[in-house]
Amino acid sequence: MLKSHTRSVLCVHVDDDVIVSGSEDKTLRIFDRKAGKLWKTLQLPSPAFSLHYWNDGYSLLRVAGRESIYYIDTTANSYKLIK
Repeated sequence: MLKSHTRSVLCVHVDDDVIVSGSEDKTLRIFDRKAGKLWKTLQLPSPAFSLHYWNDGYSLLRVAGRESIYYIDTTANSYKLIK
């Protein structure tokens, strides 16, 4: 699944439902584990070096770059700079 990135994968989150990966290619990819398919790709302003995924009904992610932290809403395909 992670072969869909065009550059190195830098961070991964795995739970029962999803695999979320961040890459040097400035994308965040969310895979449906049960279907074994890519669910969503989000373009980021910089590579994702770490992430935390909350599966709380809002599908929210927080991705940290080298100097910035972004709050990402996967349902709206939007992100907001926090720090």
